[in-house]
Amino acid sequence: MQYNNLFGRLFITASLMFCLGSVQSQEAKVETKDIQEMNPEYSPYVGRDFPQRVFFGGTHHHSSYSFDSGMFGNALSPTESFRFARGEEVTTSNGIKEKLVRPLDFLVVSDHIAYLGFTDLIKSSDSRLMATRGGRETVEGYKAGGEKAWLFVVSMMKDFDIGKQRFEDAKLNRTIWGRVVDIASEYNAPGAFTAFNGYEWTSAPTGNNLHRVIIFRDSQDRVKQIVPFSAFDSVEPEHLWEPLMEVTQAKGDSEAHPFLSTEDEFADFETWDFGNAGSPTTPKENNMLQFEYARSALGQGLKHEQKLGVNPFMFGMVGGTDTHASLSTTREEENYFGKLPNLLPGPKRTEEAIVMKADKTPSVSSWQTSAAGLTCVWAQENTRESLFDAMARKEVYATTGTRISVRVFAGWDFKPDERIVVLFANLEHLASLSFIRPHFESLPRSPKPSRLEMARDV
Repeated sequence: MQYNNLFGRLFITASLMFCLGSVQSQEAKVETKDIQEMNPEYSPYVGRDFPQRVFFGGTHHHSSYSFDSGMFGNALSPTESFRFARGEEVTTSNGIKEKLVRPLDFLVVSDHIAYLGFTDLIKSSDSRLMATRGGRETVEGYKAGGEKAWLFVVSMMKDFDIGKQRFEDAKLNRTIWGRVVDIASEYNAPGAFTAFNGYEWTSAPTGNNLHRVIIFRDSQDRVKQIVPFSAFDSVEPEHLWEPLMEVTQAKGDSEAHPFLSTEDEFADFETWDFGNAGSPTTPKENNMLQFEYARSALGQGLKHEQKLGVNPFMFGMVGGTDTHASLSTTREEENYFGKLPNLLPGPKRTEEAIVMKADKTPSVSSWQTSAAGLTCVWAQENTRESLFDAMARKEVYATTGTRISVRVFAGWDFKPDERIVVLFANLEHLASLSFIRPHFESLPRSPKPSRLEMARDV
């Protein structure tokens, strides 16, 4: 299968705290004459061909088409996911009307590609499932009801561990994928709201949960031509390109850890370090942490580059929610609707457990889930092509829900008398300077011992 030019893959980490040695912030000084010298046109907007706006959206989102989400009670399809993200009012799976305080600019509905859309087929005893032995066993297991049905659903999720599916129908899989692509196309409105085609590749060999969000740049005609790559094709994450890393979502923060960043008082924000999907109650060992957090991974990448000449960890950072309720992020406590069907607004939702111990007491409770996460993208316009290209350039960052505009530039040894004009109208000038680069590009090596300095947009 040819994937070149068809999809990019996402991530997750987001912070603008760089572990690159001595870093200084340089305030920008802007004067009218500087702007006139750099842009002789009367209008400062003439000839701009660089990203001027930041767009806020979601890149990790599950609807009822995800097997776990649908089986756990989510009744909202990708249609409701896009409608809600665009600012429309929807009714939740438990009958409550909800609406965002402010619409998103874009959304990737990244449902698990393994068993995509099979929940409705199982519940309705679809004839296409019943025509196969594995399908019949699945339907019968679900219809057993009660705890037997629950255990059967859990056993199906373990199929992600071994990379082997219980029933295989390529035609059915393609039909469902085509429906998903059509829904995204229906709600895509270039210039106003971007509905990306995408999905989540999910693997959990021996219980070590991994995921990769696949995002497509192209329209439905091209995207429908491919058969999505799932854990049933390979459980190895190296088979997917990874330009971005997710650093914040419902299950905590993965940007920094207090053991690794001892002098950072914010490094303990939303820390979930108690285990993984295979052994959720087994504590992490400290020697594992350096390989699991984005900030330390950046440092590991620099070490690899010094030793091997190549840095494998030059990733951008993004944020998401990992919602399994079809409801996008919210930053307001009074409008928080939870990330799982059983965590939707209700009198006892704070008592719900996310992970249980062997004695049936909560290891992680619902109130410990993070409220929100956003991917922020500097792009020229709100279209699939422009946003995707910006992600590929890594011109992105993450927040935990707030919509702040941040842009950083870096360079070696700014001279005291150099006037660094960091202004949107002059970004093309900055890009032409050898000593300064936008944060998504690689700095050239300094020819001598130097001090890395930072500048920011104003």
